[in-house]
Amino acid sequence: MDKLIILNHKMTLNYNELDNYITSINKLNYNLIIAPSNIYLIPFVNKCKHKIASQDICYLENGNNTGKVSANQIKSLNIKYSIVGHNEKDTDLEKINLKLKKCLNNNITPILCISENDRNITTINTVLERNGTLVLPAFSFSRSQELLTTLYLLFGNDESFDTPIVVDSMLTCDICDAYESVLSDDYYELWNKVYNWKNVKYIREKTDSQACVLDNTPKIVISSSGFCTNGRILSY
Repeated sequence: MDKLIILNHKMTLNYNELDNYITSINKLNYNLIIAPSNIYLIPFVNKCKHKIASQDICYLENGNNTGKVSANQIKSLNIKYSIVGHNEKDTDLEKINLKLKKCLNNNITPILCISENDRNITTINTVLERNGTLVLPAFSFSRSQELLTTLYLLFGNDESFDTPIVVDSMLTCDICDAYESVLSDDYYELWNKVYNWKNVKYIREKTDSQACVLDNTPKIVISSSGFCTNGRILSY
């Protein structure tokens, strides 16, 4: 099987840069598939010698779906490939499956992205199955909230996942309380689900932290780190 190199441009390149870029990329003799921004698909189809892919495809039929690109639109440009399942676009496995079917039914080869999430789930489950505690040192602001959100996206819809997730830091807990005040729209709704997730326990007091350290129940702990030189993380 021939190896392919997929270049996902995401939101790079401005219109005035296209000609020079395409001229340069045409000099390469690698087996490339290039996925430019949707607004640049036509220039790449017309001028680039390499195979072209769309960065996404809509599983819905043509209609009132603002900002989406249908399979028929992709086919009309004679594009034979589409990226599917990129973690910046899709976390819903059902929608990913629908997109795969839409591609295959329209003779479009899907480029399926396998995210780090699969490996993360395996790593976490391995620790928990060994009755261990997974300790995640993290800054109180932003990083702790990102980790909580990632864990929710990995396990939040799994009813069988009952592992406690402990946030052990007074400052982190305070920031989590206030985090929704800086968010809006979809981010606000997602954080509200994360913050109120039944698995999460917020620990502020030192005595509760000490009790958590002594508790051998398998769990995931997010704790302040001080670059792993200070803070409650050292107790774990």
